[in-house]
Amino acid sequence: MTWNGIGEILGLTHATVIHLVNNATWWEKTKDSMYLEDTKLYRQEIENLEATPEDRNLEKDVLECESYKKLERIKERISKKYYI
Repeated sequence: MTWNGIGEILGLTHATVIHLVNNATWWEKTKDSMYLEDTKLYRQEIENLEATPEDRNLEKDVLECESYKKLERIKERISKKYYI
């Protein structure tokens, strides 16, 4: 997902999203006690989620591909055997 896409969901600009992610990364790296306490429940929820890969349809993805960037993503998925 892009910074713009995340920002749209949260009602923020992409610059604000980047700033917040950089802050969170720094707070985690420095083990900021207030940040860790405030995010403890969220981190536990995320860590306990099971990753379920989304079924991908190669033909559909290629037909809906609108840019070189998306084509590169499809090529990467092929190399990682995402398509059955």
